[in-house]
Amino acid sequence: MLAGKGFTLCRPRAVPSRTSPPQLGQKVRLAGSLRPRLHLAASAAGSSSAVKDQIFNRKEELAALNLRFDKNPKDMLILLGPANCGKTKLLQEVKKDREFAQAVIGEGPPPILYLDCRGKDISSPKKFANAIRQLVIGDAGLKNWWAGVKIKLPGLELDLEKIFEQAAGKPPMESIIDSLTTFLEATRPLPYKPVIIIDEANKLMRWSDDPGHIELKNLLDFFVRTTKQEHLGHFVLASSESFVIDFLEKEGLHTKQYVTQEIGDLATIDEAKQFVESLMLCKTAPSSFFDTTENGEQIDMWPRVYEICGGNIGLLERCGEYANDIGSWEAGLKWVSTDLEDSVQRGLGPEDFPTKLYFILKMYDDGELDAAPQKSNDGSLK
Repeated sequence: MLAGKGFTLCRPRAVPSRTSPPQLGQKVRLAGSLRPRLHLAASAAGSSSAVKDQIFNRKEELAALNLRFDKNPKDMLILLGPANCGKTKLLQEVKKDREFAQAVIGEGPPPILYLDCRGKDISSPKKFANAIRQLVIGDAGLKNWWAGVKIKLPGLELDLEKIFEQAAGKPPMESIIDSLTTFLEATRPLPYKPVIIIDEANKLMRWSDDPGHIELKNLLDFFVRTTKQEHLGHFVLASSESFVIDFLEKEGLHTKQYVTQEIGDLATIDEAKQFVESLMLCKTAPSSFFDTTENGEQIDMWPRVYEICGGNIGLLERCGEYANDIGSWEAGLKWVSTDLEDSVQRGLGPEDFPTKLYFILKMYDDGELDAAPQKSNDGSLK
């Protein structure tokens, strides 16, 4: 079973515990203000033979998502995880798996619609609606699948591009919700339900004006109705910002209307080391962990690499690439440290107090700051 190793309950604003693994898809009710969260920690690697551009150490997470999408939707999924932990690559791998499973046109599952908000302007409801419309109309795999569906269901005469035309006289958000509803209703008889993933969904937080709040609430109502009530399709919101949940709840989303999964960093020092060793095999990191000093002394740099990068896949990759290009782990660590310092300076810039406040709160949310002041030996506050 997928439940067990790799599944742990996680408290928001605290270091994740690693006890009482729930069954896949189970809603976990925690006391007080704590939310239900299903934490998917990275599983142990069997070997260090990972190939570049393939996901590393995420077999359980991949299987869990595929299993979820093979079933009828019951609630909206919010996928969280720290920046550079591999969420996007995991989602792209799920998309590839779904496309591979579509071996027979019209019988396999529909291609996953994946909107990466990093490359799209969704700063307003209108721009978001247009991005979804372009995503659907421009997906050749979806068009081929739809043609196969029309063969399997002779009574289905709907043309995909006509479904997603902007309706005259309707606001863009209302029009795209109507288009998606028509599309999803047409697929109701099929065994596999469509999956729509919105990556970097925290950009929805930019809809800060009054009309934007109303449109966002309408969109969330549509997500909930589609997943929890009608069971017509899967909607996934992915983000590296856990604050997105607080924001969405303030916009009207209820804790009973979604489940949350977290994709964590590599959980142990051994897993992190195995990952870097896989980079070595791909020649995207130096061939060993040793640097050579001017006097010829060999220094094992791995403890220092892990001290700086931890189990964060993105930082480990960046450090390995820098070290490989420059010729030493020490130089690679210097560049990674500079990147981190730049991030802090950008976050604490004097010209933008809200950004400063956000950065500090995020450090607290990630467990990097103590909630209460500490006392020294003489009883005074530090």
